[in-house]
This record gives sequence, structure tokens and C-alpha cells, in this order.
Amino acid sequence: MTSDRSPSAPAGRLSPSLRHWQPSAAQSAANAWRLKLRSERWVLSVGQAQKEFTHNESLQTLDLLVAGTVEEPPRTTPPASPSLGACYIVGAEATGAWTGLSGYVVGWTSGGWRAIAPVEGMTLYERSTSSSATYRNGVWELGTLRGSALMIDDQKVVGGRLGAIESPSGGAVVDVEGRAVIAAILDALRTHGLIAS
Repeated sequence: MTSDRSPSAPAGRLSPSLRHWQPSAAQSAANAWRLKLRSERWVLSVGQAQKEFTHNESLQTLDLLVAGTVEEPPRTTPPASPSLGACYIVGAEATGAWTGLSGYVVGWTSGGWRAIAPVEGMTLYERSTSSSATYRNGVWELGTLRGSALMIDDQKVVGGRLGAIESPSGGAVVDVEGRAVIAAILDALRTHGLIAS
């Protein structure tokens, strides 16, 4: 794991939660410059030394997340030859440079791998299946859309699931073909989750 800092940057450490560069304790005491926002990105403070480092760090992180795209479903091993800017979701029990980063979003930068801890509701485009990946309740959901209704041209075409509908039975005259068609329609509605089973 690299810090993406320049070789001339002063000594410090990688933050275990965000895998970004933090100043040493002495640097922090002398110049308390790191403020956190909701998304844990950095902001500049008055009189901050080496503003270009904080600025560049934030730009690289934003580059990975704004209109974020991952190449494939979660994987556990880093690719051998990643493209610059390629991003991935780290799967469970990750190995190599991704050890200990399960669930993180990682991106390949000019300085190596940059890892970003996901936050609730983070959504990325998953390129290989043309679907979305959303971080929800501590796990990544792939290809799942959530909502209360599907609207097309301001018309509700799909809403919440309705109650069960019983298959036809009984009656004095039985239309076998008609019942088969009705049963097939009900099976399709149940399969798609539009009515309860």
C-alpha cells in the first residue's frame, strides 16, 4: 500500500481507517490542519503548510468516487496490471496489497493503490454487468434497485407487492385450457414478486 505522497513529504503514517496520509504526532501538534467532512475528505485550514499535498490528495480521492465506476463484482486479489484510474470493490478475505481492506473501494493511481472506506448509501456503477453496486447495512448489494414504485411517463406501472391470488378451482364447468393460462399468469406474477405466493 502506498501513500501517494511525494518523496519529499515529511514523515508520517497511513491512516488505518481511510488509507490516506496523516502527519506525525509532532506535525499535528505544530500544525493541526486536518478537518473531516461527512465523507471523510480533507479540507484546507488557514496557515496550513504543504497545502498542495492536501489538495492533490483530495482531488485523487474525488477522481475515484465522483461518478464512481468499478470494473467488476467484488474480487479478493489485485489485478496484475491494472489500468490507471481503474477501481474495484475488495471482496471478503482479500489478499496481497488488499489484505485487511474487505469492503473498501480501491483505485489504482500513479502512486499505487488508494483505498477508501465505503459509507452507507455509496453507489457505484459496475461496468461488467452494467448494473449498480450500493453499500447498504455494511455490505455491497449488486444489481438491486430499491424504491416504492416504477413510474413511466408519470404513470405508475409497478408498485408494492400485492396479496396472494388463489389459483382457480371448483365450479360446475371446468375450462382446462383457460385454467392453464390463468395459472401461468399467476405463476409469472409470483415469480416476478408482483403478488405474494
